[in-house]
Amino acid sequence: MRLGHIFATSTAAAALVLGAALPASADDSPATAGSVEGSRAKVVVYEQPLFKGRHTTLTRSDRSLGGQGWCPGSAKNVGRYTAFFFTGPHYSGARLTLEPGDRVAHLSGRFCGSLLFR
Repeated sequence: MRLGHIFATSTAAAALVLGAALPASADDSPATAGSVEGSRAKVVVYEQPLFKGRHTTLTRSDRSLGGQGWCPGSAKNVGRYTAFFFTGPHYSGARLTLEPGDRVAHLSGRFCGSLLFR
């Protein structure tokens, strides 16, 4: 009985040590500072207020939303990262923050500059 207890304890300790030595992520891509995985960053932007009109899903930060032809009238953050809409290009000007799960029905065409995920 004592040997079974010692074996179980040593196995648990080895699993803890091994778990601490492994990276938190199992994918092969190296993590870079400020990088956001596209599958976790998701904002649906609509052409008109109240989530109407044409829409698209943005999954990456964009320095110039206006250059892509998108000036959102409303937006939903359906991803896991916080989204920041800016009035100017290159993340400048006034900022609107959308936490995961947040939605804004009226953007009034002001936040056409850029989009940043963090």
